[in-house]
Amino acid sequence: MPVRFLLSAVLALSVAGATEAAEKAALPSIKQLDLAAAEHIVQAADQYAKQQGWVGSIAVVDNAGYPIVVRRMDGASAISAELAMRKAPITVEGKVIGAVGVSTAVGAHDDPIAVAGAHAVDSAR
Repeated sequence: MPVRFLLSAVLALSVAGATEAAEKAALPSIKQLDLAAAEHIVQAADQYAKQQGWVGSIAVVDNAGYPIVVRRMDGASAISAELAMRKAPITVEGKVIGAVGVSTAVGAHDDPIAVAGAHAVDSAR
């Protein structure tokens, strides 16, 4: 009987140790922008630009810089869409998860529009 108890205790400790090791070995979750979030960002930025009477292009890219959504507003130059993809990062919990970039005819308008879009990430959480 004592041997059986000892084996049960060793087995229980082994299972507990394996569970703890599995928990430590779990991969961290990576926050990333999906299509719905990107569309929400573009919509917020577009709405802000229209309220100001500004025209341009808005792009949301993933953390590798690949486009998720690119919107060229009516009246925006063709090159503005490409330029918008080369702009500012979005961070969540200190990690870059993507970027929203804006390109308008007046450079001073780009950042406020991008910030309006980036704040949409905060409101979506």
